[in-house]
Amino acid sequence: MPRQLRTGKRRRRQQRQEWDKRDARREAARTRALQSTDRRGEDLEEIADDIAEEMQRTVSDQSSQPELTGQAQMGRVVEYMGRTVRVNSDGKDHICRLRSTTRINSNDSTPLAVGDRVDIQLAPSGEGVITEIHPRGLRLSRASRLHPDIEQVLVANVDQLLLVTSCADPRPKPEFLDRVLIAAAVQSLPAVLCINKIDLDAGTGEPLQEVYQAAGFRVLLTSAETGQGLAELDQLLREKLTVLAGQSGVGKSSLANRLDPSLDLKVGAIISSSRKGRHTTTRAILLPYRDQGYLVDTPGLNLFELWNIDPRELRDYFPEFVARAGDCRFSSCQHLAEPDCAVKAAVEAGTLTAQRYRSYLHIRDTL
Repeated sequence: MPRQLRTGKRRRRQQRQEWDKRDARREAARTRALQSTDRRGEDLEEIADDIAEEMQRTVSDQSSQPELTGQAQMGRVVEYMGRTVRVNSDGKDHICRLRSTTRINSNDSTPLAVGDRVDIQLAPSGEGVITEIHPRGLRLSRASRLHPDIEQVLVANVDQLLLVTSCADPRPKPEFLDRVLIAAAVQSLPAVLCINKIDLDAGTGEPLQEVYQAAGFRVLLTSAETGQGLAELDQLLREKLTVLAGQSGVGKSSLANRLDPSLDLKVGAIISSSRKGRHTTTRAILLPYRDQGYLVDTPGLNLFELWNIDPRELRDYFPEFVARAGDCRFSSCQHLAEPDCAVKAAVEAGTLTAQRYRSYLHIRDTL
């Protein structure tokens, strides 16, 4: 055998061994991050997700694939667990793997996301292989924390976003809400803001409702404890595929359980020292809702960096700014230091919420 050929085979074998070792280290790091009990103040699920996404982005699956039979069939990703994917096709769940030769978008750190439409082929054992990933429709995504210039898709092919916050325990973070609402607007994804735990502090919930209703958003006041607002929320969720998003501890799982007890989602308590939520959902999962719709329960999102937004376009994702922009002297007004700016004048007059304007300025500075 020629020396050059032997050297090439040896190099490829060593590369595969390095991939396997790196894969094992990242899987172990992900497991440790999720099981850690002494780092509750950190966003452990997001740390684990970042480890998993980096593993998927840089490491090809070198494992052997089962022998496939039959025709490819379409399904939807229900749960994504690193190398293992649960796909629902024709009402049945199949454990599948992503074929190592499947090409993925290099601008996307997420090879697969819950909600993705895929083609699968099954082996006689029932195990399947994902042979094709169909183009995504409306999705909720953010910038990858490891690679800010790369998109991290949280959930794909959804009909609407239900952004859940709470009046207290934990307190609402308006800028976080604004970031998620902007991400939805970029995708033209309809969004509804749900202010939960209204039984704890109506004095916070109602003013927050006024702020976002004035901005043009639909807002619901709910309580999983008293049942307030649940009938309206139930009508909103029927016949739709809805993604539930929000900070940890705001009551996403509690609301879902109250509306549909068969979901039986795990519910966590608030950490008494920090008044922050404790993570209970570790990864996104697609669930049937009353046989009339679907919910995607997502892990708590305590950080949300926007992806691929031009700072000059940010103004267009604040509906109340768009409504007043026609009265600015300049059509290109960014509502910063330009003279005769109608948006700044409205803030000074109190007809536009200063909180939203401050949020706009801070988010723009971070882009």
